[in-house]
Amino acid sequence: MAQQKVAEAEHKRMQILRRIQECDAVIDQAFRDQQQKLAHEALDPMQMQYFPNYIWRLKQSRFQDFQALQAQERKLMAVREELKQALIKKKSLDILKDKDHAKYRQQLEKAEEEFLAEIALTRSARTLSTR
Repeated sequence: MAQQKVAEAEHKRMQILRRIQECDAVIDQAFRDQQQKLAHEALDPMQMQYFPNYIWRLKQSRFQDFQALQAQERKLMAVREELKQALIKKKSLDILKDKDHAKYRQQLEKAEEEFLAEIALTRSARTLSTR
């Protein structure tokens, strides 16, 4: 479950990063278009007036996405820490399970040795009593 949470958080982070890159590309393209129109003197005065506001809105959107990215990265770090703790806990349980299994095997071998020793004693006692 923790691994799934990490994957989901990483996916969301990548989506936000992609939106930031798209926003950067749109801003760059807007400036290139503006420069091209200025070079060809085909720029409408209304477009010149609205261009700074348009760029400001794009940068605002990018800033909001950047803040969302930072928040998502903090969340991703927390989820990764949760995954790390879950893996440590699982590993600890596996080690304890292995130790318990080894202890059980030792007890089983000891009981088997005692049983075989008892059979040997019983057999030797019978052979002494029949002589």
